[in-house]
Amino acid sequence: MADGKNVYLTRCVGCHGIDGSGIVGPDIRPNEVLEKYASAKAMEALVREGLGEMPEFASKLRDDEIAAVVAYVRGGLG
Repeated sequence: MADGKNVYLTRCVGCHGIDGSGIVGPDIRPNEVLEKYASAKAMEALVREGLGEMPEFASKLRDDEIAAVVAYVRGGLG
């Protein structure tokens, strides 16, 4: 199983920041993201397929890595 924190730190932190508050990407701290994406599956689809400025990661991450990073973000980024 992939480690969500490692995936986040290598793939997400540049846009979303270490605490998820956003740099060039939107705020993805748990309170913000859980309002927009009530289910982990919906959030996994966003990571997999991308949307707007959010790139797709289906070609860059395995399914277990996507699930792990989503769980990490939904769990409070730490």
